[in-house]
This record gives sequence, C-alpha cells and structure tokens, in this order.
Amino acid sequence: MSYLKRLRGLGEVRLLIELKKFDLALLEIEKLMTDFPDDAELWYFRAEIYFDSGKLSLSESAIDESIRLDPNSSVYFNLKGGIYLAKSNYSKAIKCFEQGLSINPNEATCYSNLSKAYIEKRKYNKAIECSEKALSLSPDDEYSFNNLFWAYTLKGQNVKANSILQENLARNPENPDTVSNLGYQLYNKGDYKKSEEVFRSILAQYPEDGNAERGLSMACSANNGLMDLFNKKWFEQFLKVMFIGTFFLVRNIIRFTESSFTLLLIIPVIMAAIFSLYSFGMAIGKLLSYIRRKQFRSQFTLEELLFSAISVLLYKSGFISIIFLVKEAYETNEISTNSFLVSFYFLLLTITFSVRLDWNSNSNLLNVLLLTACLVSVILSILLVSFWWVAFVSSLILITLDILVSKGVVLRSVT
Repeated sequence: MSYLKRLRGLGEVRLLIELKKFDLALLEIEKLMTDFPDDAELWYFRAEIYFDSGKLSLSESAIDESIRLDPNSSVYFNLKGGIYLAKSNYSKAIKCFEQGLSINPNEATCYSNLSKAYIEKRKYNKAIECSEKALSLSPDDEYSFNNLFWAYTLKGQNVKANSILQENLARNPENPDTVSNLGYQLYNKGDYKKSEEVFRSILAQYPEDGNAERGLSMACSANNGLMDLFNKKWFEQFLKVMFIGTFFLVRNIIRFTESSFTLLLIIPVIMAAIFSLYSFGMAIGKLLSYIRRKQFRSQFTLEELLFSAISVLLYKSGFISIIFLVKEAYETNEISTNSFLVSFYFLLLTITFSVRLDWNSNSNLLNVLLLTACLVSVILSILLVSFWWVAFVSSLILITLDILVSKGVVLRSVT
C-alpha cells in the first residue's frame, strides 16, 4: 500500500514540476519523505525542484544526499554537474559528468551537458566530440544540436554552424532555443533588425523565455544607426585612413611650425572617442527600444535603463570635454597635461561603464549596491571633471567589479 502511495505521489510531483508549481511539488515530496526518509529518488526530485526554483545551494545538499544513498546512479551525478554548471564552476561540473559516464557510458544527457561545460571552458573540439556522441545516442536531442551549433560558431566555423542550425530548424522549427540561435546568428552577422524580429516572435509565444529576453535586449540595443555604421566595410577603411591621416597631419604641423609636441595627445583622445561611439550606440539603442516598443517594456530591467541613461549622460560630458580640448589646442597651440588626462580618462570611464550594461546581480541588495557605487563614481567624475584622477579611480572601481563579474564572485554576467 505504501509503495502504491509512493508511485502516485511521484506521478503528482512530476506533473507539478512540469507545470512549474514548485512550492506544491516540494510539499508533496516532503509528505512522501515522512514515510520514505532514505529514498534516494525522493531526494533527487527534491534536488530537481530546488534546482528549477533557482535554489542551487539547497539543490546541491539534496543531490549529495541522493548520491550518498545511491552512489551508482549516473542521473544523480548529471544533476550535480548541472548545479555546478549553473554556478559557473565548470571544472567541477566536468568531473561530475565524467563520473556519471563512468557509471553509464550511454547516458546521452551527461554527454550533452559535458559538451556545454567544454564550450564554457572554450574547449570547442571536446565540446563537438561530446555533442556528436550525445546525438549518436539520442538523435533527436535539441540541446545537443544547439551545443554543436555554438561549438562550431565559437570555433569560427560559421559555414558548418549554419548547416547545423538550418538542419535543426527544419527538424523542429518551433523549438524556442533553436529559433533563438537563429536570432543570435543574425545578431553576430550584424543584421540587428531581423535578429530583433526573431526574438520578438519567440517572446510572443513564450513571454518568460530568458534566452530570448537577453537576445531581444542585445538586438534592441544594437538596432540603431551608429551600430549599422560600424558594420560597414567602408567605415572601417575610413577609420584606418583617418587615424593615419591624423597622425601625419599632426606630425607635419609639428615639423613645419613651432607648435608644441603635446598636440599629438589629440590622437589617442580622438581614437578613444570614435571607438566609444560603439557602446554609445548600444546605450542609445536600449533607451530607444524601451520608448518605441511598449509591448516589450517588461523585458527591460530598471538596472538596464539606468545604466543606459547614465551612459548617455557620460558620453555627452565626454564629448564636451573633447570640444574644450580641441579649443585649447587651437587657441594655444598646445595641450596641457591635465586637459589631456581629463578628456582621456573621462572617455575611459564612459567606455568602461557602458559595456557593463548587461550586469545582473544575484540579489536585489547587490543591484542597489552596484547602482549606488556606479552613480556615486559617475556623479563625482562629472562634478570634479577638472580632476583627472577622479575618472581614473572610478574606472579602476568598475574594472575591479568587472573582474568580480567574470569570476562569478558577487555577480553573474548575462550575455
């Protein structure tokens, strides 16, 4: 009788998980565990519920108990590897997946997840090998097809990646992850308008698809005239000619006149200003997307909009500082060290700040602290614009935070 109760209970748990009613599923599991406290499978389902709820530490504790009770299940090690994968601890994830495969060499899911871990470690050949092995065991696995697509894409074999994507789209044109890959591919090709349309079509059907949300945010940010300009080949050639021309122009001015050699300092400032137009376009694009597309405003977080608005403000101040720098050079035939450092480091701060638009913290408190730190550094830099070291220190603060992001210490980077 107890065994039948367990079977019925597990069936209900599976249904609740599928419906994403995790709180109810957890309550049902806890009821079952009062009768079966040492049931490894129940601990596994508990770990799965915590994992799907985003409670990774609780999930890890539960799956450790499952493994203690039954150390010969590849499924349990696969979930533990998935937890480490979500925590960005790719080395431990790989060990777990390999341990699962040592128990069951035909566990396709372990191969598929191992492929994802190798992609994150930038070991693309191993990722391709694992994806192909997963597909040999499970030919219809969409996740493995998508991993294979990304491995070839990041390896630079775009023709092969496109072939895999088209094959996967033909097999299952409704799969949101596969369609998202099409959106990202269009984004990487610089076709931001079509990329945005693809992500919008996904969100129309799956409003809570996080992958499509991130893609839409990127495409909206890039879908502006400045970004289109940067992708044109003639503009790339124009920049090269301009840099060379500017260098020789300043060189000849110094050679044939009595102008100060400090005029050369205009070159790095102008170069920094031109390259900063790229991230300036991203900030403008994000704000314009929020204004123009009311039905997708829910996809933009307050943090994104604040970062974008502050970036635009910084660029405005940075470009003004360049105007004053050029004015000083024209009137005095030289540039003071302080004026150069103010303009250069203010542009550095602006570029450093604006590329942080996709930060996403693990908690609301960290969101507030991050925004506060950025706002204080930016306000001080604007108010104390005549002191170059303020912008310099602010840039160092943001670069330090960026290191913490990439290491996953306090924040998660969303790309």
